[in-house]
Amino acid sequence: MPSGTVHCCEVRNLEKAFDQTVVLSNVNLAMPSGSFTVLVGASGCGKSTLLRTVAGLESPTSGSIWMGDRDVTALPPKDRDIAMVFQSYALYPHLSVRENLAFGLKLRRTPETEIAGRVAEASAILGLDALLDRLPKQLSGGQRQRVAMGRAIVRRPRMFLFDEPLSNLDAALRAEVRVDIRKLHDRMGGTTLYVTHDQVEAMTLADTLCLLRAGQIEQMGPPLELFDRPVSRYVAEFLGSPKINCLDGQLVYTNAGPHITIGSSTLSVPERYRALSPQSVVVGLRPHHLTPASAEAPQFGTLLVTFYEALGFETYVHGTLQGAGDKALVIRVDSNHRVARGDAIAIGVRPEHTVLFDPKSGRALDT
Repeated sequence: MPSGTVHCCEVRNLEKAFDQTVVLSNVNLAMPSGSFTVLVGASGCGKSTLLRTVAGLESPTSGSIWMGDRDVTALPPKDRDIAMVFQSYALYPHLSVRENLAFGLKLRRTPETEIAGRVAEASAILGLDALLDRLPKQLSGGQRQRVAMGRAIVRRPRMFLFDEPLSNLDAALRAEVRVDIRKLHDRMGGTTLYVTHDQVEAMTLADTLCLLRAGQIEQMGPPLELFDRPVSRYVAEFLGSPKINCLDGQLVYTNAGPHITIGSSTLSVPERYRALSPQSVVVGLRPHHLTPASAEAPQFGTLLVTFYEALGFETYVHGTLQGAGDKALVIRVDSNHRVARGDAIAIGVRPEHTVLFDPKSGRALDT
C-alpha cells in the first residue's frame, strides 16, 4: 500500500484451524478506508472463515485483527463497528420492512427521531419507500436482499461485510443487485469486504481482488492485474469464462530466434520471456485473444471445429488444434463470423497475450 494509506482493517499473520484441520494459513490483508475488497476462491478455500474471523464470529488460532489503530482480535462483533449482510437475508418474518430496518437501532436504544431519520435515509437510497409496511414474505428475493442491506446501512458502521449475498438470487437479479451494491458502496463511502465464489461478481465489484487457495492468498491486486498477469496457472484458470486454454509446449531457440512450439504449431515469444532458457512450458491463451488469423494476429495453427456457442454478440468456437495431438481449444469470434462443425479455421494470437507457466510448479514464468 502507498505510504500514508489509512487502513480501516488489517489482518496480520492470521491462522485458523478447526481441530487438526488448518483452514487459514499466514493470511495478511490490508483494507484501506473506503476500499472494496473481494475474497474469491473455490468452495472450501477459507474465504467465509476469513470474513467471519474479521467479523468476530470466529476466533483466530493465531494472528490478529486490527480496525484502524485498535487490536480487536478479542472483541465481540458488537464492539467492532461492523455490519454484516448474510446469504440468507436473516429478516424477521413477523416484522415489517420498516421494523426490520429499525430493529438493530432499537436494541442499541437509539432515540426514536434518529431511528426514523436513518430508516428514511436507507429506504431512499435502496428504493424501499413503497415497501416499508410490507412483511418479508410479500417481497421478492431482490427486495429482501435490499432490506438486508438497509439494516446494515442504518448502523452507519465503519465497515460492511457481505457473505455471498447474491447466491439465492436468479441470474437477472444477481446482475441487478450487484450493481446496487457497488453504487451503494460508492455513495456511502464505507469500507467493504465481500465474499463470493462467482468470478463475475469478483471482477466487477472489487477495487482489490484477493484470490484464496487452500487457506492462503494465491494473488491479490486490481482485478485486471490478476486477469492479465496471473502469478500462477491456478489464478489464470480460475478467472475467465470460458477459462484459459493451457497447452503443453516447448520454448526453443533457433537461428531464426526464440519461439514456442505446440506440436507442429509455432508461436512468437513475447518480449518479457526472451531471457528464459530453452525449456518445457505450459502456454496460456485466453479464448478472447484467439481469433481468426490476421496481420495483427499471425497464424500459429488450425482449429478443427467440433462445437460452437452462438451468444448473439459473440461466438465461442470449440475445437481441436491440428498437429498438436488434437489438443482441445476454445476461441472467440465475432457474431458475424459464421462457423459450422467440421470447419477448419486458421487461428492467430498477438504475441503479447501469451502467458507461460512452469509445468511442474504452475507458477508464471515472468513473475
